[in-house]
Amino acid sequence: MAIDLTVLPAGPGGPDGLSIEAVALEDLGGEYVEVLTAGFGLPEDISRGFADITSGVAVAPDVTVSANLGRFDGQAIATSLLVAAGGVAGIYNVTTLAEYRGRGIGAALTVSALIEARSLGYRIGALQSSAMGYGVYQRLGFREYCRLRQFVWMPEA
Repeated sequence: MAIDLTVLPAGPGGPDGLSIEAVALEDLGGEYVEVLTAGFGLPEDISRGFADITSGVAVAPDVTVSANLGRFDGQAIATSLLVAAGGVAGIYNVTTLAEYRGRGIGAALTVSALIEARSLGYRIGALQSSAMGYGVYQRLGFREYCRLRQFVWMPEA
């Protein structure tokens, strides 16, 4: 799905009590990865690997990688990640803990990352949506341009 960033609102929105803070790449192994793991229901091995990989990312001068952590009344409950390069702002890792879903929090973290990309001069935002997030992204103004299939081999233990 993709969106023209000129149609974004001025601010991220979201419910009262929501704050969005930047997380340094080297700090993604803390609360960020805990929320990411719980929000997506990831096995701990994968989440540890995510933290190891992202903390060592070397960013080129023409690439922006930034992570956001959403807090509701001070508690870490949502994540998003912006990877902006090559003229396109990619949105990744948008998740909200199950008990906080349906309040516009994931949408707010998505919009916050896209506003950052727009301030950097990007005009196009893109993401891959789960079935759960599809309607949220449509309401934000994203449109579907193609579908990708993912196949994951799960060998038996």
